[in-house]
Amino acid sequence: MNICFITSETFRGKREATSANLSVLLGIIKAEVDSGVDREKLLNVVCEKLLKCDPDIVEIIQFGSSVYAPDLSRDVDLLVISSDPKDYDVYLDAVDEANPLFNVDVVVVKLGQELA
Repeated sequence: MNICFITSETFRGKREATSANLSVLLGIIKAEVDSGVDREKLLNVVCEKLLKCDPDIVEIIQFGSSVYAPDLSRDVDLLVISSDPKDYDVYLDAVDEANPLFNVDVVVVKLGQELA
């Protein structure tokens, strides 16, 4: 199963993601939404907004059906790992600001937090 990892190391300490870096990392997303808008480009914007709203993000991991069955998925699931998580609404606002044409589910955990 392919999983997309976006780490602070990937950006060599930069707090601002570049579209080029994200395009390489998110290259596994090939499906397009019904309107013909490329899901990869929209997901790039979502990740950039998340990184902008929380500079303490350590990783953003894409998981779920958008990874193992992108042609059939209706949403994108993202696990956000942050060393200092913000209020959950901050992440929802970042996704809304990106205005993707597909649903994005965001799970936020603190670095080192055990997942049940």
